Amino acid sequence: MKQCLAKVMKGERLSEEEAGAAMAAIMDGEATPAQIGGLLAALAVRGETEEELLNNAAEHAKDHGIVEVTPELIEMIKSNIEDEVPA
Repeated sequence: MKQCLAKVMKGERLSEEEAGAAMAAIMDGEATPAQIGGLLAALAVRGETEEELLNNAAEHAKDHGIVEVTPELIEMIKSNIEDEVPA
């Protein structure tokens, strides 16, 4: 988590693997509240991408058996996000 936080605070993007690891640390209770807040604040300042958010959610869902993540599901979610974002 510390490496991911440091990378995002430098304005760098996380790889899919790094983003998944950060999300897993948060969801599994391994990240401290300060680390979670720091990561979320750094992402907000830097500007998180739709892809980062979807990949994080997909990895967490897969890891915990919540839903089967398919390319079709990701496209459906993207479409719904685009429909709700004001122009």
